[in-house]
Amino acid sequence: MNCEFMQQAKCIIASELAGRDVFPEPLACQACLIQSLPKAVNSVTNGMAIAVCFNSGDKDKAFRISESENARRKQEKPRKPYKLIKPKQAAPTQLVGDSLTALIREYGIKPVKSCGCDSWKQKLNEWGIEGCMSNRQAIIDHLSDAYHSATWWQTLTAAGNAAYKSLPLTLGGMVDEAIRRTETSPGN
Repeated sequence: MNCEFMQQAKCIIASELAGRDVFPEPLACQACLIQSLPKAVNSVTNGMAIAVCFNSGDKDKAFRISESENARRKQEKPRKPYKLIKPKQAAPTQLVGDSLTALIREYGIKPVKSCGCDSWKQKLNEWGIEGCMSNRQAIIDHLSDAYHSATWWQTLTAAGNAAYKSLPLTLGGMVDEAIRRTETSPGN
């Protein structure tokens, strides 16, 4: 891993947050690189710092780091709403939402009711391939919002499954892969 914040197998960012040395696993570094703020204070570096503090018995420090992460997330600028392009009705074989849902499960991610996954799955299925390509950035932003609510453990699990199964490492790559799988499915 080529990261200027890794020195002597230690993550400088997570170590500063924890106030002690943090030696991340390679999968943690991969997960950090696909964050919206890679190589910075993000959910992965915070999660590693929290885990090291908690495991060393400093639960108060772990709680303070967790609280600062929650405050940081609340301060992120909300995105401008997209004007979604209403495409023509998709053919029944162009169910991109079904492909994306199956792909998300390959990462080891289980949707929760609060993520809005069912309504987005239906929306993507209605749009079909052409509509999903037209609204690609809106789909990526929805996935990003859901991704930011994931725990550090879920992030590491997804990164590990992505590396092990040669799945895309970016949200844009996920959307593109779901479209590709839909295009190459029988009947298209």
